[in-house]
Order: sequence, then C-alpha cells, then structure tokens
Amino acid sequence: MLGKSRVTKFILQEILSVTVGDFVKKENLKVNPEIATTQSEGDLESSFAPGSSFGFNVILELEKEPDTDDAIDVELSDSMDAPDVLQSDSEEPSEEEPASSS
Repeated sequence: MLGKSRVTKFILQEILSVTVGDFVKKENLKVNPEIATTQSEGDLESSFAPGSSFGFNVILELEKEPDTDDAIDVELSDSMDAPDVLQSDSEEPSEEEPASSS
C-alpha cells in the first residue's frame, strides 16, 4: 500500500511538471529542463491541501541565446490563471520623471 506522503509527493511533482510545462509552452520559452522551486519539499507538502488553491515559486533558467544570460522568476499556481512574472535579471524599467522646465 502506498503511503500518504509518497502519493502527495507524486501529485506535487505532477502539478509542478504540468503547470511549468504548460507555462513554458504558452510563453514559447526555451528553458533548462532542471526546474527548482524556491520552497523546500516539506514546505510544498505542508501547504498542499487537495481541493484548495495551491501556489509555488520556480526559477527557470533560460537556455542561452547569443546575447542573453538571463533567468526569470515565475510564480505559478494550479488555478490555471496567468502566472505573475516577478522580475527578470535583465534591465529594470526606470521610473524617473522627465525634468520640467519652468
């Protein structure tokens, strides 16, 4: 007989794999197949409750293109909503206001 912990770990692996795979495909990204969560396995397991909303953070490493060496942090949830891109390692947008002349 399979234990609850083993089944939960398998379900979590499937949720992560399918959700991240769908996101990568939808966004047409080329990423390293190694996917790391920012939460520990224990944290993921303790926050998971069947039938309830479940979220997790992953770090995707983009495959190197000629001029890029970026990674993006993505927050995904199993609600199938569009994930929030937290921040790319590339240039951050500037919030400077234009100088006014008086």
